[in-house]
Amino acid sequence: MGTESNLQRLKDFIQSRLPHGKLILPIDPEITEPEAEAFFRAVDKGICQFIGEKFKIPICGKGPYSLFTFWKKDKKISVNREYITQVAALARLVLDFGYPKAFLRFEYNHKFQGKLKKHTWPMDIVLFDPHKRILLYVETKTAESNVIPLNYTY
Repeated sequence: MGTESNLQRLKDFIQSRLPHGKLILPIDPEITEPEAEAFFRAVDKGICQFIGEKFKIPICGKGPYSLFTFWKKDKKISVNREYITQVAALARLVLDFGYPKAFLRFEYNHKFQGKLKKHTWPMDIVLFDPHKRILLYVETKTAESNVIPLNYTY
């Protein structure tokens, strides 16, 4: 009996959650094997739980989120690609780096007071310390070409 790659497993997983008879647009950029592997570790360990095409992140009390975007005008379906990357990153933080689940947040909206008005800064994943201060902010990207280098001016 051969072993199934995580990429094939993810392809089958996505297909199994599509509404019957619907076609999906190609995933761009393609999902990598390490990403698929980390995604399934999150699913297998209960970090990410699916019910149909919806999922939640119980360790953060967040969800449901949809694996798909349904384009009504074009009657097409696409995978919400960034969620695959975000879930994989969350799995790595918990399972590979040992960050405590209780201090992690997924799709967190950081609210802060600016000089003149209040602002909200959406963050993919946040790690807090016990005093609720942000220690780590993770912004995931589906491709290296989407990364904008930080530019510091002193």
